[in-house]
Amino acid sequence: QTLPVGPLIPTGPIAAAELGEEDIELMNWLGQKDVNSTVFTSFGTMYFPSEEEIKEIAHGLELSNVNFIWALRSPDGDESRLEEILPTGFLERVRGRGRIVQGWAPQAMILGHSSIGGFLSHCGWISLTEGIEFGVPIIAMPMNLEQPLNGRVLVENGVAVEVMRDENGRLKGEEIAKMINHVVIGGAGETMRQKIKDLRKKIKSSEEDNLDEL
Repeated sequence: QTLPVGPLIPTGPIAAAELGEEDIELMNWLGQKDVNSTVFTSFGTMYFPSEEEIKEIAHGLELSNVNFIWALRSPDGDESRLEEILPTGFLERVRGRGRIVQGWAPQAMILGHSSIGGFLSHCGWISLTEGIEFGVPIIAMPMNLEQPLNGRVLVENGVAVEVMRDENGRLKGEEIAKMINHVVIGGAGETMRQKIKDLRKKIKSSEEDNLDEL
C-alpha cells in the first residue's frame, strides 16, 4: 500500500519566547541526553488510553530502560489523578531518565530534537506526518478508527514497527519494551531513519508534481 500524499508540516525553529518555562526546562533536559537515545510517547488529543493501558505503557517504558518523554492525559480529564493511575513508585524509579508532561507538549520541537530516537505513537495521521518530517522511527501502537491502517502502511514502508497485542487485544508492557529496545538500542532505528528520508523525498516529489499539474 502507499501513503496518502499531502503537505508535510512546515519546518523551522520555534522561538523560545513561544514556550513556557516548563517547556524550556523540558527541552534543556532533553538536550542533556545522547543522540537518538530518547523515546517520545504521545497519543494525541482525541484518544485517552484506559487506566489499564496507561499502566502497561508505564511498565513498558520502565522495562525498556530507555530515556523517555511521555505526554500523558488522564482518561477522565482529571490530570491530578495521573499519579494515582501510574504504577506505584513509577515516577521515582524512572527519575532522571523519564519525564511525564501532563497535557500539551511541544511535540514538533521534541520530535525535531537530535536526542529523539523513536516515537511511540497511536498513529493519528497528524502525528505520523510530524514523525516522518523529522525523520523519527515510529513505534506504532494504534488504538482505534483509521489508526491500525495507518500503522500497517508505515510498517509496510519500513519506517515503523508495531507493538503487537495479546490474543485478547490487550497491550503488554513486555512487548512495548521489546519494540522500544528494537528501535532505540537494537539498531533497527538507523535503517528506519534512512527509509524515512527516502519516503520524505517521494512525498515531496509527489507534492511538486501535483503543484505542477495545477
